[in-house]
Amino acid sequence: MKKALIFVTAVFCMISSLMMSGCGKQEKNEESLVEIANPFVEVKTLDEAIAGSGIEAVFPAELKGYDGKNISYIKGDLIQVIYGDEENNVYARKGKLMEDISGDYNVYKEIKEVQLSDIKAKFKGENGMYSTVIWNTKTNSFSLSFSVPVDEETARDIMSQIK
Repeated sequence: MKKALIFVTAVFCMISSLMMSGCGKQEKNEESLVEIANPFVEVKTLDEAIAGSGIEAVFPAELKGYDGKNISYIKGDLIQVIYGDEENNVYARKGKLMEDISGDYNVYKEIKEVQLSDIKAKFKGENGMYSTVIWNTKTNSFSLSFSVPVDEETARDIMSQIK
């Protein structure tokens, strides 16, 4: 009888110990759910984005083949205009940083450098279809990111409309 009581007590202690260790893990998971604040401020007009970002910019009012437009900015850093919808869109950005501001970290089979007047642009994609284009002027960086890859001519046409 004494052995049975010791055995039951030992099993009870092990189960309690396991249950308590599970509680500790749950608290750690809750702590890891902290989100980073979205730095983008959505606005209705390009003028509001220019005022909020401190960056002079020209973006087309609309792009053929892309319905809708969403404008946002990061104060002091960049302006972003998204043309299109969730399935077919173009992210157009202009920023102060002299680096790749596309936010596209994919590795592409084809990276083509093209000299266009006084700028050098990098077209990233494969088989002559491009998902991302980045370029710099003396004072700003630019990027285009396409959800559906486009040919070089289409990308160049959109590039020419952003200043």
